[in-house]
Amino acid sequence: RRSKQGITSRLKAGWREIRGSFRRIAQVFNLAAPCSIVLVGNTGVGKSTLINSLLGSNEAEVARGPLAVTKEPTQHKRTVHKVNFTLWDTPGLYDDTGNGMQYVKKMKASIVNVHLVLFCIAIPNSGRFHDQERQ
Repeated sequence: RRSKQGITSRLKAGWREIRGSFRRIAQVFNLAAPCSIVLVGNTGVGKSTLINSLLGSNEAEVARGPLAVTKEPTQHKRTVHKVNFTLWDTPGLYDDTGNGMQYVKKMKASIVNVHLVLFCIAIPNSGRFHDQERQ
């Protein structure tokens, strides 16, 4: 039980640090205009969950099973330290055709003025990466 509490405590501290990163991002990029951050990755790696954690809400719909929920790029807006941020939740890579270039074209058609792309991956217990993640 103590171990679980320790992990929970470290996770909460980590999320606070990530949320604090919004301010640092704004400072590093000297942002006066809105900042656009796009999360990409395979289905089920936790893109929507990460967005909810960063925003401190449950507005990004999260899958409860094996089927993908996010079908189109979806924006979630917040103002942090007087900077307007847009977090983009995206469909999972390789969901439709398995063609990465078609995925990129679809994202480019929907999302413009990207400042930062976060590539989300699931870290397997073995610590090894799949070929798709290496690409």
